[in-house]
Amino acid sequence: MNNLKVENKFIDYFKKNTEIYQGMSELDEKLGGTATLDIVIYEPDNYLADDDDVSDEFDDLFDEDIFEDDNSESSGYWWNIYNLKRLEEIHDYLDDNENIGKVLSVSSGIKLARKINDNNELNDLELSGDDTKINGFTADTYTFKQDYYWMMGDNRHRSEDSRFWGFVPEDHIVGKPVFIWMSIDGFMDGLRNWKIRWERVFTTVGGSGKPVSYRWYFAAFIAIWQGIAWYRRRSKNA
Repeated sequence: MNNLKVENKFIDYFKKNTEIYQGMSELDEKLGGTATLDIVIYEPDNYLADDDDVSDEFDDLFDEDIFEDDNSESSGYWWNIYNLKRLEEIHDYLDDNENIGKVLSVSSGIKLARKINDNNELNDLELSGDDTKINGFTADTYTFKQDYYWMMGDNRHRSEDSRFWGFVPEDHIVGKPVFIWMSIDGFMDGLRNWKIRWERVFTTVGGSGKPVSYRWYFAAFIAIWQGIAWYRRRSKNA
């Protein structure tokens, strides 16, 4: 498909000299356009997905099938390492076509998961009777390829931390906290109820032993700095 003609386009509701028209024209001409197309791939004709042929041994373990699609009887066909690879090949084929804009599919999530997994291939997990199979081989243990950490934000009541986005792989950690520069009691109770916990301000974090506070050193530095600035201004005006 090299050209798609659309009547009653959304862009035609705006004048050509407006920013929104010019921006959408840029999308149409250089970024693949704004009209979306759904490409539906069906399972082979000989694929059977009757309930009688599928074991319901694990039905009691889950409230619902996370891969179930009421509009398709073949939702389970694609969810294995082999057919997901086929979907990714189709995704890449479409993505490499210069006449097609941004391609979004199940493979987009797979690619993101692989990137999070340090660009390593994902594992295929299968529950078969009393056996657990990883990548087709029976296994009773699994060793993570790297350490993962549960991260909590400094404002524990409002931080979007591991409670929202899960555990963090070690190679995603770029630093560590050094000291607490501000600590307020009653932070969620309104500005009038704020109480600064001075014993925690500019206190070291981590390490061994009792935390050390540098707040007085910092206060002395600010006082000296202000004194030097005042002396320089006075010297210029003299």
